[in-house]
Amino acid sequence: MKSKSELEAEALFEKYKKKYIKKLGTKALYDDQLDKVGKKEFGNRWGGIYAVDEQFKTTNNKYFIINTDTKDSSGEHWIAIKLAPKKLYFYDSFSRDAKKITPILLKRFKNRQIIQADQKDTEQMPVDKNGNQTEICGVLCLSWLNVIQELGIRKALKI
Repeated sequence: MKSKSELEAEALFEKYKKKYIKKLGTKALYDDQLDKVGKKEFGNRWGGIYAVDEQFKTTNNKYFIINTDTKDSSGEHWIAIKLAPKKLYFYDSFSRDAKKITPILLKRFKNRQIIQADQKDTEQMPVDKNGNQTEICGVLCLSWLNVIQELGIRKALKI
């Protein structure tokens, strides 16, 4: 049975997911689309959009959306992170292990503890019930970051 805080976090996540799907659609999002929303929604907490191998200013208490592909490639999948002084909070909508999908990124943050959102609770399946590839990872990253902003990281980790 889910706790009250988990239900609260999931309800807020779903609210933002619906909002962003209505606004941005269900197709893959480009970095400029995500960056525009991030700047508007998160203000000075927004760190930006980057490729997994791209260098960026690692300012604490900032939100970032990172593509798991390299900067010289066309893009693959969006993940979200929040940096804290000694921790990196990590969200992947497929609930995969951060060490397996972003070793390049994690090597850069080897001195921080990596804490992942609930790995038993997958928010995105590779294909939908009609056999179509799902492409809402950017929307889900924005939704997760909104849960952090409104309810805090502890509740967001339950997503």
